[in-house]
Amino acid sequence: MGGRRPRAGGEVLIKKYGNRRLYDTGRSRYITLDELAGIVQGGARVRVVEEATGKDITGQVLLQVILERDERVGLVPVELLHAILRVQGTVQQGPLAAYLAEATRLFSQAGALWARQVDALLGGAAGRATGEADTAPTTAGGTTAGRKDAG
Repeated sequence: MGGRRPRAGGEVLIKKYGNRRLYDTGRSRYITLDELAGIVQGGARVRVVEEATGKDITGQVLLQVILERDERVGLVPVELLHAILRVQGTVQQGPLAAYLAEATRLFSQAGALWARQVDALLGGAAGRATGEADTAPTTAGGTTAGRKDAG
């Protein structure tokens, strides 16, 4: 990805046009779904809006990214997709959404702890070797919420 990188934790506004193209307003250029995934993997939050209506379609576009990439990485278990479809529109939808949000938060915290432990074990050499600064966003409690892998 060329051009200016968004700060980790910063929000990047993406506009989706009627022709289905995505426009990164911060870098003033069109981007692909893979580039959008790279922005998120770099630690930035994205907000995707329909250009014509201003409607927030972030969830829909991120789900599209996940589904297109999942064929390559096998991240989303089919059983989870079944569970989501089964509870959609039922009273169980809210609790499942809350459960998934909490599981994601805990996973991010565990990943951040692991990254700090590896960094401490290596004496900070991992970050220095790659030239990366720890730019991961922090949670309200001050803990690091996530970290970009070195490779």
